[in-house]
Amino acid sequence: MINRRYGYVVLLLFLLFFCFFINIFQKNIFYVIQKNRLLHEDTINISKPWLNKEKAQLINISTDVLSLDINLLGGNIEHAELLNYKKNCNKKGFFTLFNNKKNFFYKMNSGILKKNTSNVIEKMSPILYQVSSVLYQLKKNKDTLNVCLTSKLKDGVIYKKVFFLKRGSYKIRIRNFIYNNTNQTINAVVFGELQKNTSLIKKYSFLKSFFNLQTFRGISYSADDKKYIKVSFDDLKDSSSFYLKINQGWIAMQQQYFLTAWIPNFSHGYTIYLYKIYDYLTSVGFFSKNQKIAPYSSSFSSSSIWIGPNLQKQVSLLAKNTNCIMDYGWLWFISRPLFHLLSFFYSFCKNWGLAIIFITCFIKIMTYSLIKSQYLAMMKIKKLQTKVEMIKEKFFNDTQKINKEILRLYKSENINPLSSFFPNLIQMPIFLALYYVLTLAVELRHAPFFLWIQDLSDFDPFFILPLLTGISFLGIQISNESNPRYLSYNKILFIFPVLSAVFFLWFPSGLVLYYLINNVVTIIQQYFIKKIFIQNKKNIL
Repeated sequence: MINRRYGYVVLLLFLLFFCFFINIFQKNIFYVIQKNRLLHEDTINISKPWLNKEKAQLINISTDVLSLDINLLGGNIEHAELLNYKKNCNKKGFFTLFNNKKNFFYKMNSGILKKNTSNVIEKMSPILYQVSSVLYQLKKNKDTLNVCLTSKLKDGVIYKKVFFLKRGSYKIRIRNFIYNNTNQTINAVVFGELQKNTSLIKKYSFLKSFFNLQTFRGISYSADDKKYIKVSFDDLKDSSSFYLKINQGWIAMQQQYFLTAWIPNFSHGYTIYLYKIYDYLTSVGFFSKNQKIAPYSSSFSSSSIWIGPNLQKQVSLLAKNTNCIMDYGWLWFISRPLFHLLSFFYSFCKNWGLAIIFITCFIKIMTYSLIKSQYLAMMKIKKLQTKVEMIKEKFFNDTQKINKEILRLYKSENINPLSSFFPNLIQMPIFLALYYVLTLAVELRHAPFFLWIQDLSDFDPFFILPLLTGISFLGIQISNESNPRYLSYNKILFIFPVLSAVFFLWFPSGLVLYYLINNVVTIIQQYFIKKIFIQNKKNIL
């Protein structure tokens, strides 16, 4: 017999095993894919990226959502602040995505490459650009801002790099112009890359790693038939590289809530690459095919870069398959509808905490019939408790016989002893899917609920919600127990509520709020099931 006293313990052990199995499964599958993927599919090699150690000559470009510092020596973005996002919930200062410091190195490089006689693409010395101003700001009556960087070399070649920005957008379009005013043909290759110091990335806790609930932080790309490929920073060994010729795609660096992505726009294809330099610097990017610019002619190329939050609607419109960048893991088919439903409720109440309450009630209403069948099955099992005790006394020295007779009794009464556990198992994927939504959706970052809950994506600072959730679990178990005397000496009854309270301590408060409301609604539903159905036992039991 499966005693209900140990049912929750069995359920918890099953959950631990399930999450552990999924964790191992994903790691093994990823290892196989990674092993087969990191091959040199391009015969072209690229030299190691250079680090700009020259004195910075910075200009600032700002819109309503972005503040960028561009170094005129190379025309690269070395500092980027997101003006609609705070660094911390209770502190002043904007969130910094790009920076050029020893303890925080993350920048964008772009420009012109050249090919030597050994078919190796090398970076030229950084071009020093000139501008008409050191400060560019989007005017209130304008929706676009264009900034042109110009450099005229001694041999007569002119390079221009133009940044196109729009109001409310984190997408920056970059055009590189080359004017060949010489009597010789020029060979040019356009590139764009992201460089990041990955040795200082904070490691995840053991709890998140064990349950595989950590958010992905690494490299991703899409290339022709490869819809969405992830590469962890840890999976790139020192001095390892990867090149892939493609016709259409993108390459990005992901982190929790935020994203940088290159979207090249070349009609004749290009190459994307991943490069690990030493043990601290990771570089990813693209370079075009060789362009031959005839004497006294010109050429231009265009590409776009996203520097900002991972806003699902806007990012999905950047290019083909960019909707996959919002990586909800193996439960994406549940997480995506949950986010859209959550956004629907938010459009009415304008509070993400209330939206979580509404979506919880909606899910409970949709699964009411399942909950009712679960509760009625438990009541039927309780009704047979006397007969079960009689079987135990009759075959006290034969455990197999006891289990066999009990199962025969359940079969004769048309009872499935596992039916009371199925609804709980069904709720686990919803629980995990909502976890990914709350930890990945930037819309919920620093989203307040009320009073002390000022960030639904972070844990409850006073642990009030986890405590209330533990109490609600206890309330469910008490409402399930028909014999009040049994409550006074059943110590096992209190184990699961305590474990659940501890389990939820460091989870996002939005997720704990979901489970708290879920339990409260469950208690209310059980009350009405008792009142409406259990009173008429002759018709139901």
